[in-house]
Amino acid sequence: MINFTAKLTSRVLIADDNRFMRTVLRDILKEDGYEIIEACDGAETLRLFQQYQPDLVLLDIIMPEINGCSVCKLLRVSESGRMVPILMLTAREDEETINSTFAAGADDYITKNFNPLVLKHRIKRLLEAEHDRKMVARLAWSERLNVIGEIAAGIGHEVRNPMTTVRGFLQLLSRKEELKNHLEYFDLMIRELDRANSIITEFLLLAKDKAMDFQRMSLNKIIREIFPMLQADALLNSCQIVLELGEVSPILLDAHSIRQVILNMTRNAIEAMPRGGKITIRTGAADQ
Repeated sequence: MINFTAKLTSRVLIADDNRFMRTVLRDILKEDGYEIIEACDGAETLRLFQQYQPDLVLLDIIMPEINGCSVCKLLRVSESGRMVPILMLTAREDEETINSTFAAGADDYITKNFNPLVLKHRIKRLLEAEHDRKMVARLAWSERLNVIGEIAAGIGHEVRNPMTTVRGFLQLLSRKEELKNHLEYFDLMIRELDRANSIITEFLLLAKDKAMDFQRMSLNKIIREIFPMLQADALLNSCQIVLELGEVSPILLDAHSIRQVILNMTRNAIEAMPRGGKITIRTGAADQ
């Protein structure tokens, strides 16, 4: 089952060895609805980070076992922690502390005598910046996919043209009397070309930026419409296709896409089974 439930709250990992400070930070952040996880030392911070994958880490510099700067460095070299926002907590604001904080890979820092409102705004700013970064990355990835799709579609069209020429010459040669003994080989080559052309056609449909046309339709009706085509494919491979169509109410679907899905699934089944096999296409209404 695919879960489309959206994540409504951000998860913040508070890492501080002082229980009172963790309580203060937790109470402040819970006012803004954040989900809070608490760690009392560096080792626990690393463990809980991997377990819960927080959206932001509020990290004290001075902690037992592994200090905050070391934790920050370890997070930055891990794949999951490479880009997560890290806000360091420090009791000191001297030049050495500030430099070591940013050198470790922190996004920002705040002193422990902070104003709660300033803390809230810094966390909100860091989370918004990370959200924007992810959106830009998704858009860039989508744009790259579009470019790849356009290039691949162009290649598909270029491959199709010589295939059409070859198919035409094969049909022409297959009609020559002196080549009648090789007719089965011509038929085999033509079928394979048709199969390759069909794969290219499906690929071009996927590469094409086309909006879905959702309409409330009968799934059983679509299956019956393409059944003769499915039967023809099955007969060529000495297979049998049986329909067991139950009572199904009209559903919202894109007819072209559903037809293609059924054709692909059936053809894959035909190719995967031995000759004489049986394919059953069954529909029905499942309980929620």
